[in-house]
Amino acid sequence: MKYIYNPKFLWITPNSTFISALAARRCYSTNSLWELTQELYSKGYDYWDTLLARCYREKAFDVFEHAHAYFICDYDSEIVPGLLESYLKVSLISNNRLLISGNLRGFYNYISPTYSSLWCRATELIRYFIDTLSMKIPHLFTYTYPVSDRSLGVIPDDIGFTYIFPNGEDISLLWSTDSSEIKEEIGWNIGTSFLNKHLAMMFHITNIGRITTHQLVRHREFSYDQECFDSETEILTNKGWVQFPQLSYSDKVVTYSIEKSCIEFHCPNTIYFYHRIGSMYKVQNSDIDLLVTPNHRVFISLLSDSHENKIELCEAYNVIGKPARYWRSQISTLSNNILVENPIPFRIVNDKKQEDGWVDYNGKIYCINVPNSTLYIRRNGKEMWSGNSQRFSSAHKESLIYPPSVQGNEEAKRKFDDLYSSSNMTFLDIRDRLKIPKEDARFIMPAGLGTKLVMTGTVDAYNRMISLREKKDAQWEIRKLAQSIKKFL
Repeated sequence: MKYIYNPKFLWITPNSTFISALAARRCYSTNSLWELTQELYSKGYDYWDTLLARCYREKAFDVFEHAHAYFICDYDSEIVPGLLESYLKVSLISNNRLLISGNLRGFYNYISPTYSSLWCRATELIRYFIDTLSMKIPHLFTYTYPVSDRSLGVIPDDIGFTYIFPNGEDISLLWSTDSSEIKEEIGWNIGTSFLNKHLAMMFHITNIGRITTHQLVRHREFSYDQECFDSETEILTNKGWVQFPQLSYSDKVVTYSIEKSCIEFHCPNTIYFYHRIGSMYKVQNSDIDLLVTPNHRVFISLLSDSHENKIELCEAYNVIGKPARYWRSQISTLSNNILVENPIPFRIVNDKKQEDGWVDYNGKIYCINVPNSTLYIRRNGKEMWSGNSQRFSSAHKESLIYPPSVQGNEEAKRKFDDLYSSSNMTFLDIRDRLKIPKEDARFIMPAGLGTKLVMTGTVDAYNRMISLREKKDAQWEIRKLAQSIKKFL
């Protein structure tokens, strides 16, 4: 039965290949926006292609969240809007016509195994998504599913920097949806509230403290991507088992260094939570109970490898249905001290039957960052090792941010400077002389160190963030950011 008719492409973020490549480089570079654009321009389109192809191979799909696309279609079944709303924005234009929008990762999700049931109901629409978007940004779509006409290639005008508008040093608007293209199709009298659900904007933000970036992550309608656990998961610390809502920065978390093959205790670098509505990856049998976000890295050994006991940290969506061995440790207590032995393999999943899969979830999830990117967890009494993540760039190249209360206090400012200078020297020493990886060495740097990021969301999402963060009792830096973004809106 045919459920969807007459799909039509309306608009996509200009220069979407460049924008996605910029997002990929922003994760690992301390260079300014101008320096990054010059770097990408000088290396050319082939470099962008190579960079994004690598992101696809490594499942770093979050870089594709910063370009948005818009479609309309007719439909004749009430189930269609619900099928599309998991990752896309859907609005009813008329009795049987829909406006569909979202970031490119959202569109990609509908050709994953999780949504295979959508194919039988919306094959024509999904095929149209793929055929159209593969012409605009092939790295995410043509590598996944063959398009109808591969000779179409990449649209030639998908190159350039015409949509970068500098606004001083701290915040720049990279692009915003051209609403005239949408209004031309669905009517110029469409209301603002209707449009704000779909219209999107991308900003580049400079010289923002890491404390503020952790607050921004809580606004999950923006394009951020964190690897997280549900609220029933506990984590092993020096104090014993602790539920994520009770975890503090002073708790020393049990981690395992794969490189050094030893147990280490580390305090969290960041702790945050947000509300998630969407799919979660679940493994459940007599020995294992795991519920994590689809991009979460699980601590396993894939049985398809030649070395079956080689520990790997693999994204959940990349291992679903595959035979894999999970790991745990022997735990004991001596004089109130937690003793943890090195991991040992204990259970094979998906050996004779599939024991993992996707489940719907609506609730809080919790994220922390620790060195070694590993944690020892349990859920419903079942213990196991799990992964965690930390992106990095060279921290010592960033500037220190002084709160307003410190700027006017010479003694406090001097102490800030002394601490930053000492941390910076120690960072360089342990990175260069002791050969500590920079992603580990950077944990010694202050939380007030500035950073740079790209941020994409709908106008509705920005308005909600502004309504919460512009209040007088909000932290000063995120209030300043909210006020700056409000000027663009």
